[in-house]
Amino acid sequence: MKYYFQMQHSGVSVENTLYLKFMSVIFHLLIEMTFTLLLNSKVVNSTIKLILRVFYIMPWVYTAVIIAIIWRLLLDPSGVTNYLLMDFGITDSYIE
Repeated sequence: MKYYFQMQHSGVSVENTLYLKFMSVIFHLLIEMTFTLLLNSKVVNSTIKLILRVFYIMPWVYTAVIIAIIWRLLLDPSGVTNYLLMDFGITDSYIE
C-alpha cells in the first residue's frame, strides 16, 4: 500500500493516463478518417463500401440489442424486477 501511494503522488499514474488517452484518441481518429475517406472514394467498389458501412453501423446495433436484452431480463416474470417487488412487499405475486 505504501508503494501505491508513493506512485500516485509521483505523477507517473497521471502521466501514463494522459498518454494512454492521447494515443487512444489519435488511433480512433485515424480509423474514423480512413473509413470516411474509403466511403467517399470513387475508387472503392460499391460492394466494399456496403461492407464498410455495415462495420461502421455494427456498434450502434450491438448497443441497441444489448439494451433490449437487459430490459427483457429485468421485466421477465421471473426476473429481477418481480423479485424486488415481492421482496419489498409491494406485490404478492409475480407480474406478467
